[in-house]
Amino acid sequence: MKKAQFTEWLFHEGRFNSGFDSFMDAVCLKLNELGIPINRVRISFRTLHPQVMAWSCIWDKETGSRVVDIGKDIIESEDYVGSPIEYIYKHQKPLRQSLVELPADAHSVLCELQAKGLTDYYACPIYFSNGPVNVSTFATDHKNGFSEQCIAFLSQVSVLVTPFIETLATRRLARNLLETYIGARTGRRILEGQIQRGDGEEIKAAIWFSDFRNFTQYTESLSLGELLDTLNMYFEIVHDCVEKNGGEILRFIGDAMLIVFPADN
Repeated sequence: MKKAQFTEWLFHEGRFNSGFDSFMDAVCLKLNELGIPINRVRISFRTLHPQVMAWSCIWDKETGSRVVDIGKDIIESEDYVGSPIEYIYKHQKPLRQSLVELPADAHSVLCELQAKGLTDYYACPIYFSNGPVNVSTFATDHKNGFSEQCIAFLSQVSVLVTPFIETLATRRLARNLLETYIGARTGRRILEGQIQRGDGEEIKAAIWFSDFRNFTQYTESLSLGELLDTLNMYFEIVHDCVEKNGGEILRFIGDAMLIVFPADN
């Protein structure tokens, strides 16, 4: 009965939440309304973003949802190695762990959840249509933890919401790739449908052409790896400064960048 109620709500109401945070808020509130005692939910999925390995949408009963970028360096960190997330990615099967009495070698993620008063934890793999395994996790503070009926229902919910999560992930990826390669302003206009020949926009702006001084000398004195590391460091430093001051990188040109600072920022 609960599955039928949730499915009907998901296809008639829930799917119209167009952002990760609003969709997760709606789903988790609906689950609690149906009597599933969840306090924390996390859905993590890999991405093709050039600077981000994965995105995680984390819902907390007290604070709501937030989306977190997971950097590519997470793979070798203590936060990931030995964690339930790593377990799911490696073994592609569910993980259940009581948080009431944890083993001495329990991962810090589980210890942190226990410290917050949560009593039970369940994680399971979810699959996008193009194949990659992703992860959904659930935690509760119910004194008896999750019942077996709750675990079965949460497994079903993970499957039901996956197509909607994949759609939202694709939209977010498209937006981020456009922002990365052609800039936030131009990327936003493309997503809004301004793609016809002759479409344009007049703005007042300052133009900055940022060039790496003595780059030719570096190409002759550094190894390829050292050269790329130096170039990436330069791009990152300039990008951060530009972004903080309301600018936008329009184009990467070899070792240079064409940057615009709109006057209306």
